[in-house]
Order: sequence, then structure tokens, then C-alpha cells
Amino acid sequence: MAYNCNYILIDTPGFGDTREDHERVTIDRLTAFLTTNYGIDDLNCVALVAKANQNRISKYQIQMLKEFKSVLGNDIGDITQLLATFASDEATAVIDVVKCAEVQFVSVYQLDNWPLYVSNNGNPESGRHMSLKYRWTRMEEEYAKFFKDLQNSTPASLKKTRELLEAKQCREETKATVINEIKDIVILKDTIHIQCAEINNTENQAESLKEMVKLECEMNSDDHVHNCDVCKQTCVRACTDPRLIKKSNKAFSKSVGGIGWSVTLGAVTGAEVGIFGGPLGSVIGSGIGAVAGLAAGLTAKFLLRKVTCVGNSSKPCTSDECTHKMNEHTTERCIWEERVPPHHKEEYSNLMNTLDQIKTDVNKNINYQDNLCTGMSDLAKLTVKHTNKINELSFEQQSIYFTIDELIFDERENSRHFNLLRDFKNIILSMVEPGDVDNVQE
Repeated sequence: MAYNCNYILIDTPGFGDTREDHERVTIDRLTAFLTTNYGIDDLNCVALVAKANQNRISKYQIQMLKEFKSVLGNDIGDITQLLATFASDEATAVIDVVKCAEVQFVSVYQLDNWPLYVSNNGNPESGRHMSLKYRWTRMEEEYAKFFKDLQNSTPASLKKTRELLEAKQCREETKATVINEIKDIVILKDTIHIQCAEINNTENQAESLKEMVKLECEMNSDDHVHNCDVCKQTCVRACTDPRLIKKSNKAFSKSVGGIGWSVTLGAVTGAEVGIFGGPLGSVIGSGIGAVAGLAAGLTAKFLLRKVTCVGNSSKPCTSDECTHKMNEHTTERCIWEERVPPHHKEEYSNLMNTLDQIKTDVNKNINYQDNLCTGMSDLAKLTVKHTNKINELSFEQQSIYFTIDELIFDERENSRHFNLLRDFKNIILSMVEPGDVDNVQE
């Protein structure tokens, strides 16, 4: 049979081999071909070639046929044809097998290729010769039908197929990025935990170098402090000499004695500026002056008494970490302070430098960890975007959570990865419409 037309036949590796590596290579090669620009922008037919008498198929082969279907865009189904080879009768078991794999195809062509392998020598009138002739004629008719349909077929663009494969590739890259960043988050959490322990250890080492010493401090001539030499701490840092109690009484008397002047001044002021008139203003002004003078005296006495010395009290000390009585404290003009002895200063300085460096590293790691956690939202958006694109172009509709469920399953042995992936899934859950949640399977 000769046709006035040129055909480009693209032969792909078969799917019959049950070795997993072989089938993965088949899918990868087909994907690579479809995503590479060889100048072929459309196809007139995608032919699935299988033996007509194949009456069973393994689960793995079904999965491979589904993989093949997933590689092609949803518009490829309109040009997919089933070529049943060695078909000796109308009944072809392979049709049911392909339908079982849910692979869409348009027509079945029963191609009995067996006459091609038989010698034509012998008696032309024999029954065998007549059978071969009949089968040859059927073979020619079936091929003629196939090429006629091929000639009249509407080509399908490979654009959608390429877009589908690109979307799948992008989703796979996003999956890999999600896993890598989750691993980085776990590593950072462990690192920060170790660094925080180092900070505590370094601070404890630095504190152990300090000693409690008494140091002179600047204060008013009548002021002092109360120290507990047993606890080595200053419990009262500002206390006033008891002699000021007498001065406070004098100040009170002086303030009360000044009420008369305040009354007089208040009366004059009230008479001059009171809006109620002179006599009533004088009465009001007198009251204002008396109150002001009395208040000043009382305030002065209260303030001075508030800082009265507590050194003679037999009550327990109220400062932290000291329960000794106040009269057991020493009254001094120096305070207990922590200081680094001269022979430890270099070691202390080195520890402080180490501490600053560790804290700087911790802050960097925390910022990096925060950036990774923030970036998980962007990865969630990309996952949703790529999955929606795949569902738009593919035969099969996948739940938007299918990819994440796969990742969660793969990381089920690592509880920390598992929990972070569940958090990632919850981020995606917050991004989809409520109606889409029905397809989620935990």
C-alpha cells in the first residue's frame, strides 16, 4: 500500500517490561521528548500497541498505563488509538485490559500481522493458502482504515502537553524544596537549642569568676546603707540619719506657724482677684492660705519621716535572699558589689566575647528560621498553583492535598518532619475554598 503522504513515526520504549527501573526510564524518556523542541508542535495520533490476546495485566502495568496517561494532556485522548496486533478474530481481550487501566482511546484497529511471517509457497488451492489470503486481505483493509482515519484526523497541539509536563516538573521541584527547607528548619531548631545551652554555660562560667566586694559609694553626708555581711549583699541602699527626725518636727512647727501669713496673703489675693467680690473673696482666700500652709508642713514631715533609719528594727529583712533581722545588719557608707578580680579579667573578657558571638549567631539562625517558616507560605501557594494547573490540563483530577499526603507518608518515620509537613498542609488548607476541603483525606 502506497500513500501520497509523508509520516513521521515516533517509536517510544514499550510498557510491557515489569521491571520498575525500565518503566521509570520509559516515562522519563517520553517526558524528555515531549518537553524538547524538535520542531514537532502537534500530533495526529497516539497509538497504543498491544497484543490482542493479552487478557490480563498486572497492577504495576496498570499503574504504568496511568503514568503514560498522566504524561499526556487531556486533549491527547481525542487522537489516542488502540492497535491490537496478532488479532485473529473480532474479540480482543486487550480492549478490556486498557479500559480497566482507564486509558481513553477513540478506536481499535485489529492488525493481524501473522501473514507477514508465513511463506507463500504451496498449493494456491489449498485451505491453508486460502486462509492466509483471507487474513492478508483483512490486514490490508484494517491498515487502510487506520491510515484513512489518520489522514482525516484533526491534529492535537503539544502545547498543553508541554504545559502539563512543565507544571508537573515545577510541582516536583516545589516538593523537593519543601522537604529541604523542613530539614533545614529542624537542623536550625537543634542548632539554636545547642547554642542557647552554650550561652547558659558561658554565662555561668563568667559569673563564677566574680567575687563579692565592698565598694565605697557617693551619697549625702547624712545617708548610709545597711549591709548583710552573712549574705554579702546590700539590703537597704538609701537610709537617712535618725537625727533628721527632730529636724522634721521643727519643719512641721514652722510650716504650721506660717499659716497666719498664708491666711493674710490668701485674703488679699482673694479680695483682689476673687470673682465673688472683696469680703467673700477674703474668706475664700483665707481658707486657701490656711490649707496650703498646713499641707506644706504635713508634706515636709511625711517626706522626712519616710526615709527614717530602719537599722534598729528587729523585724526580718524584706530584701531578696536575706532573712536576717535588720538590727543584725551593718550600717556603712559602702555597698556589696560583684566584681571580677584582676587575675580573672582576661578570662572574663574572653568569655564575654564568646558570649557575644554566640548570641549573634543565635540571632542570625532565628532570623533564618523565621524566613524559612515565612517562605513555607510561598511554597504552599506554589503547590496550589501547580496542582490547579495540572488538573486543568490533565486527564485525571488530583486532590490538591495528594502531593502533600505523599510527602507526609514518606516522612512518617521522622516525627519532626511529619509534624512540620502537617503544619504545611494546614497552610494549604487555609488557602483553598471551603468546598474543596471535601476531597482531603487525612
